[in-house]
Amino acid sequence: MELSKIPRRDREELQTSADCESAGRPADSVGYMERTRILYSSQPPYQWAVNDRKAASIPWTPIGGVLEDKRVALISSGGVYRVDQEPFHFRNDLSHREIAIDTPPDELRVAHFGYDTTDAKRDPGCVLPLEALAELSKAGEIASVVDRALSFMGGIYSQRLVREVVAPRFRDIVISEQVDLVLLVPV
Repeated sequence: MELSKIPRRDREELQTSADCESAGRPADSVGYMERTRILYSSQPPYQWAVNDRKAASIPWTPIGGVLEDKRVALISSGGVYRVDQEPFHFRNDLSHREIAIDTPPDELRVAHFGYDTTDAKRDPGCVLPLEALAELSKAGEIASVVDRALSFMGGIYSQRLVREVVAPRFRDIVISEQVDLVLLVPV
C-alpha cells in the first residue's frame, strides 16, 4: 500500500518493515491501521469517532478529594476471561465478562483479534491489572476495589452499539457498585 494513498492523519500509525526491525519486531509486522484497512477493504471507509467539545460535554470529570478515599472499579477492553467462561467472539461481541478481583492469573485467558495478545496471555495483568489494584487497596493507596472487574473485547466496530448498549450497561454496573473512580484499560 502506498503511503501517499493513506490519509495524512493515519500515516503516523503505520509501521514500515524498517520501523518494525528498528523496534525489535519481525519485519513482517503490520501496523494496526494498515491491517484494519486491508481486512476491511471491501467495506465503506470506517468513520472514526470524534468528540466535538462544542457539540457535547467532555466525558472527563475531575477526581476531587484523595485517592485513599476512593472506591475503584476496573474495566478492560483486552478480551480477558476466566478459564471457566466462554471466550469472546471475534466480531462485534457486545458481551462482557465479570472477573473476581482475586482470580489467580493462571485462570485467565485472552481472546481478541485487534492486538498481539502474546504479552497479555503471558501476563494478563498488563491488560487487566487485578493484582496491582488489590495491592493498592491493601497498601491504603485507594479505599477499596470493586469485587469484580469487567472485561470486554474492544473490537466493536459500531460506535452506535457501543454508545447505546455497551457503555450504558457498564455505567449501570458502576453506579450500582457505588464507585468513585473507574480505571479503564483500553487496548
